[in-house]
Amino acid sequence: MRMARLQSALLALSLTVTGSMVVTLGAPYACAQSNISGDIAGTAVDPSGAVISNAVVTVTSVEKGDVKKVNAEASGNFRVSLLSPGKYKVLVSAPGFESSSYLVTVSAGVASTVRAQLTVGKASTTIEVSSDAIQVLDTESAELTTTFDLQDVQNLPNPGGDLTFVAQTTSGAVMNTQAGYGNFSVNGLPGTANNFTVNGGYEGDPFLNLNNSGATNLTLGNNDVQTVSVISSGFDAAFGGLGGAQVNEISRSGTNAYHGNLLYQWNGRVLNANSFFNKQSGVDRNFDNANQWAAAVGGPIKRDKIFFFVNTEGLRVVIPTADYVYAPSPAYQTAVLAGAGLGDSTLVPYGNLNDNGNGNEASLYKKIFAYYNNARNFSKGEIDPSGDPSVWRFRGQATNFAREWIITDRVDFNLGANDSLFIHSKVDQGTQPTFTSYLSSDFTAESPQPSYEGQLNETHTFSPNLTNQFLFSASYYRAIFVAPHAAKVAQDIPFVLATYGEYGTTAAGNAGSWNNGATGFVGGEDYAFPQGRNVTGYQFNDD
Repeated sequence: MRMARLQSALLALSLTVTGSMVVTLGAPYACAQSNISGDIAGTAVDPSGAVISNAVVTVTSVEKGDVKKVNAEASGNFRVSLLSPGKYKVLVSAPGFESSSYLVTVSAGVASTVRAQLTVGKASTTIEVSSDAIQVLDTESAELTTTFDLQDVQNLPNPGGDLTFVAQTTSGAVMNTQAGYGNFSVNGLPGTANNFTVNGGYEGDPFLNLNNSGATNLTLGNNDVQTVSVISSGFDAAFGGLGGAQVNEISRSGTNAYHGNLLYQWNGRVLNANSFFNKQSGVDRNFDNANQWAAAVGGPIKRDKIFFFVNTEGLRVVIPTADYVYAPSPAYQTAVLAGAGLGDSTLVPYGNLNDNGNGNEASLYKKIFAYYNNARNFSKGEIDPSGDPSVWRFRGQATNFAREWIITDRVDFNLGANDSLFIHSKVDQGTQPTFTSYLSSDFTAESPQPSYEGQLNETHTFSPNLTNQFLFSASYYRAIFVAPHAAKVAQDIPFVLATYGEYGTTAAGNAGSWNNGATGFVGGEDYAFPQGRNVTGYQFNDD
């Protein structure tokens, strides 16, 4: 199932400044960061622009309260590395100068820079800087970075809740509307050149070299996302993939305050008009119904120490389908089943079943013809516009049912002043309507597609200049495509007839023109099932 969506986002850098001090926020730049975390880097200067040596820089997580402290170098430069994405208060102080405070948003794979200008005195001034959506050109490489915070992710219209959709709003991205691989391409590179991670864990399907997706072909989990950074032309060794777009998704986490949300969306037949082709064929509009939900809650288990966040999302969609079906015409059916010498010679020039001594196959042909005759809108059909009297064309209509739900959870631990750890997991359950027949639900094909994934991340600070970050990630998914009613069909007619459409008689000279809508086989895609795959992946990462 592919959902075509036309959406846009206005990306801007907003600065909120309080107090009398003017602060220049340097543009964040993408360098050799981890795709799990980001850095805060900057320079401490006095009012004349001269650097301040050995200034003390204290970085405090607004959401979780953990603290990191470093000293600026003799050049006045400072850098705090491998920070979990989120909002941080940066306090810069030095003897004989006022202390200044900045609010900075850290995104994965990006270094947020601060130019801290201190004035002589004892009073402190607080300056809040919020970087909501930043497009950044790294002057040291060709990488272009766009970051999104929670507000951006939540406010961007995203029917389907696909967590990869946000990347389609970035510079150089073009939505795929031509049935190619992937949701979008970047800077002319194919969709298979994009790479997706969640908390640094590879969110890719190695079978297709695309983003992983569930039964609905959506990557559910948008309500679980805290921040996103999209790095195009990311050829740095820190990133995998092929240089299209490196899309880093970081999950939401608990904080010292309880928080959550509840979302429900619905769309149904009463809101949708009939299609042009249905009107032209004189048939009614299809039934459709879409239900989508999301709910999340997070908060502290132990204040400043342990936090939790739980999210669930899902959708149940009745999807209408319509296409032209080419069937044996009523006159042709009559000619094939007529007695010896009674068939219309223009329709069966080589004789019918009885003419060829195959009258014992009449009951089989009646069952095959019944699949067409009982299909919706068969009675509203017409002789094929090509003029072949043996071929009957009608507008086939049917619905299929897609359902999928996920549950994600994350637990964060502040183990000490120099240690933090989090565990994030996701369970996805759903069934894909792989093929929908216009003739009978007997030919319906489907695919149960469960998946499981998780990431464990531990960050340890040895000293102000040495931090280590470790990631372990694992994932599993299964996609097995089956024809659930194959046994029933085989009892009615030989399964080879239902799948390949081999009618086995000279009377069916035009049988190659008959089909089941999108496929030329009576039984649809059942000829290829069962088939599928099981995929397991492990990942170890250390920075």
